[in-house]
Amino acid sequence: MVERDDSTYEHDRRCLREATRRFGCHDTLRWDVLVAKADPLLWIPDAVAWSWTRGGAWKASVATFCQVKEP
Repeated sequence: MVERDDSTYEHDRRCLREATRRFGCHDTLRWDVLVAKADPLLWIPDAVAWSWTRGGAWKASVATFCQVKEP
């Protein structure tokens, strides 16, 4: 499942289609692009991101679910 953002929808769709073709799973991989309110599972990454940016005890509570990658 991918959260839908209307401002990037076409770009996201193209990238997903190109990646599935490149990795040979275009016929077997299925994805759905949904607005966040359509599926509660999409609320989880938002809650984790909010907690991380809030800092302090909130950040500590989600730290085990996060991985920081330096550019």
